[in-house]
Amino acid sequence: MAKRVMGILELLKRAQKGDREAYAELFGQYEGDLYRAAFVYLGSSEDALDAVQETAYRSFKAIGRLKEPRFFKTWLMKIAIRCATDIFRRRKNVSPWNPAYEAKLVVEEETDIPLALSLQALLDELDLNEKRSFARDLRRTALR
Repeated sequence: MAKRVMGILELLKRAQKGDREAYAELFGQYEGDLYRAAFVYLGSSEDALDAVQETAYRSFKAIGRLKEPRFFKTWLMKIAIRCATDIFRRRKNVSPWNPAYEAKLVVEEETDIPLALSLQALLDELDLNEKRSFARDLRRTALR
């Protein structure tokens, strides 16, 4: 146990000096715990993975500000919970993306092809949450 703690402290010191490999090894030791915590908050495997990925990014950027190395796991968990909370808040205002909407965007022969291609290119650039938001707005407009 003492050897493991010393190994973690050594990895942490190296990570705080900017060693990405040390940080990746250190983060990997807690990744499963972070995923489980995020999954409990979000209830979705994809969202939990997003939260873990965001936790890795945020914690790597802030590792130099960690004052007490023995609280590394607690510090990581706090960041993961914040990331999960952010994802949950964003998701609350998003409608699910329905692939059936894409079928309605298919170009017909009488359609302005350059315009349709431009619209399709723009839609392809949207991430999943933006597509869901677009679909929600499209549904609202269609109901009017």
